[in-house]
Amino acid sequence: MRPISITILTLFLVGTLFATPAHASTISEDVHLKIPFLKQEQRLSCEVASLRMALAYYNITVSEKDLIAQLPFDTTPKKKGIWGDPQKGFVGNINGMMPSTGYGVYSQPLTKVAKIWTDTQELSNATVSDLAYYASQNIPVVIWGYYDGY
Repeated sequence: MRPISITILTLFLVGTLFATPAHASTISEDVHLKIPFLKQEQRLSCEVASLRMALAYYNITVSEKDLIAQLPFDTTPKKKGIWGDPQKGFVGNINGMMPSTGYGVYSQPLTKVAKIWTDTQELSNATVSDLAYYASQNIPVVIWGYYDGY
């Protein structure tokens, strides 16, 4: 069995990175990973739920509640539409409404939580070719984003 690690970016990748994605542009096959669906349990816990599913892909079982307990929170009060730094911890109420009473967390705090469970590194500025490469290596890819369709 190969060792596993998690790579977190503003997108984050899960798995062992054996090589750089230099040849990613030559990948032309469809890739379908059997990542278990685990419903997020809090209104704004999508980052934690995504990490939980990525860990479950490698048979690492951990509850969302336990991951949230390991996650730092930035409790800076909201002032003029700004409160806290999501690179320091979860901002706002994890059961709040995006973006009025809750927001989320970025890669650095999530990386720290992932490191509790497996080897982890953080990347940034990944390209679509990079993502295709990691998927072709059977490494789940989770993308952080915001959809204003609630």
